[in-house]
Amino acid sequence: GPGPTLRDPNGHPIDVAFDNTKNTVYVLTYPTNGVEVYLNGAKSPTRTLSNTAIDGSQGVAVDGHGNVFQSGSSTGNIVEYFGGHSKGSKVLGVTGLSVPYGLAFDLQNNLIVFDINSGIVIYAPPYNGAPTQTIPFHGVGIYGKLDFLNQNLYVGDYQFGSVDVYAYPSGTYKYSITNGVIAGSTLGIAVDPPSPD
Repeated sequence: GPGPTLRDPNGHPIDVAFDNTKNTVYVLTYPTNGVEVYLNGAKSPTRTLSNTAIDGSQGVAVDGHGNVFQSGSSTGNIVEYFGGHSKGSKVLGVTGLSVPYGLAFDLQNNLIVFDINSGIVIYAPPYNGAPTQTIPFHGVGIYGKLDFLNQNLYVGDYQFGSVDVYAYPSGTYKYSITNGVIAGSTLGIAVDPPSPD
């Protein structure tokens, strides 16, 4: 059956990330610039992650080690919360970002940033310096997700109102999925897990 409905009293949810190893949900809210933390089974936030270096926050993601990452579209930076805690959080020393929105991780813990002006910008751990790869958008991407085999990258194309599919990790544009969606309306993306055999 359906799970519980989460009630965020502090703003409007913008992006959501899951840490299945800790049974924790992270909800990015607007206009607070905070990441609300919902521990296992909680229907209201139990705490908030925040860092004053973030403004215009748009994206949240969790890496394979349980660290939480948040993008700041107004500040053009990414903050890492070690182990999902505000204490010790830091701004990543990455270059090549302009207006970062959505965030994702691949199976090798490469950080994938969907930057409106720069394209799909990828950083290898420890996420410092220049990107290892930049993939140009087919249109204007805001949020994206990898499939579970890390072979296809699905990106919400705000400009054309489609979902653009790229081969991963090559970044080759493959095709767009459309169904009468109007331009300026495609934002978030979700990818179903594979069916059990």
